[in-house]
Amino acid sequence: MSPAALLHSAQHDSQPPAGLSLEALALWQTKAGHWEAAHNIAQDIHTPMGSWLHALLHLIEGDQWNADYWFSKADKPSRKAKDAEALWDEIAEAVSLATGQEVSSPLAEGMVRPNHDLKAAYPTSLWHST
Repeated sequence: MSPAALLHSAQHDSQPPAGLSLEALALWQTKAGHWEAAHNIAQDIHTPMGSWLHALLHLIEGDQWNADYWFSKADKPSRKAKDAEALWDEIAEAVSLATGQEVSSPLAEGMVRPNHDLKAAYPTSLWHST
């Protein structure tokens, strides 16, 4: 999925598209305004890309120190909060070009129906209990 299509979906759809990788799903959740869901997903992606996503989320949160830590783990230069929009675009482009990182979503695999609670489909470690 292109970054533009991912952004459009996050801004207009109530559910993410089927077949998104976890990385793309975290980006979708970010633009849909679901910071905590995006953060929970990013925490479970134990790759440099997951760390880069994690850094973006802490920039959005306003926690520069934590963002810098995750930029370091991702081996990426630190960015500032004012760069968050451009950074989302940069990461979305990298995710769309990535090969070998695709992870089918439960929607694509028919594990849940559209408009069904996605929390039921993803591991509970992705969701904070409140």
